[in-house]
Amino acid sequence: MRKVFTSAVVGAVALLWAGPSIAGEPGVKKFCKANVAIDASGDPSPRLQARWSNTAPPEIAAQVDAVLAGFEEQGEAAFEDPAVQAAFAEVDQFVLDNCGYEQVDTTLRDYAFDGIPDEIEKGVVAFNLTNEGTELHELATLRLKGDATLDDILDLPEDATDKQLGKLVAEVPGGGFAFPGASDVALINLKRAGSYVALCFIPVGSTPDAAEEGGSGPPHFMEGMAVEFEVTS
Repeated sequence: MRKVFTSAVVGAVALLWAGPSIAGEPGVKKFCKANVAIDASGDPSPRLQARWSNTAPPEIAAQVDAVLAGFEEQGEAAFEDPAVQAAFAEVDQFVLDNCGYEQVDTTLRDYAFDGIPDEIEKGVVAFNLTNEGTELHELATLRLKGDATLDDILDLPEDATDKQLGKLVAEVPGGGFAFPGASDVALINLKRAGSYVALCFIPVGSTPDAAEEGGSGPPHFMEGMAVEFEVTS
């Protein structure tokens, strides 16, 4: 349910609950697994949204209801509703506090990622995104195929097709997005060891004032907002 600005899908946060809110208990583990699945889905089904509401832990039940009500009433405009964003932030914080995921603090700039290490262990990773730039930014992760490298991606023409990109990388579900001055949590399940890239596909010129039309320049990754890293076993 987070906004999709490019071919990288950015999912919502949702929860599955079956017990008290104590880290390590089975109910929390189920909630955390479902949360990652929803974040990766991009477009949660009505059934999944109902599950989110019906199984939300008491600590964040009100926030979950606020998010669902916001999107039902406002559609995509809810992304810019401070109350909805505040509810999202509280759910994200609950995830960080209870799920035990590796956390990577990542700064989004015009045009660079700061904070992504050269190596990350396999598993679910919570990228804590803070946008310190003047434009909208996202984090999308892709797994490099075969001997492909980040340079191969950067050598693609600006109008490269999804098919051309797909020869070099495999999509990794999940991702995150933030307006200037805002934050987000991107939950990404890095299931396989290998070489990966983090990219921002949003075009240059995508400021909050131009959010409706978007920018008209090349994607941010072609301006340097791209990082290659290894996922280890």
